[in-house]
Amino acid sequence: MIGQIIFTIVAFVFFICILLLKLIKKNDTTYLIILGIQAIGILLNLIKITFDIFDRNI
Repeated sequence: MIGQIIFTIVAFVFFICILLLKLIKKNDTTYLIILGIQAIGILLNLIKITFDIFDRNI
């Protein structure tokens, strides 16, 4: 379970650092909506994993 949390956090950090910084550097907003949806998906995965951990501890 800890591995999934670490993987999700690392995936989100890489997503922000690599993709969004490249977009800002190139000043390209064509794929901004798709990237926003991907970021929301990664965060929802992290929330799901977090709630699964809390459910197992109760």
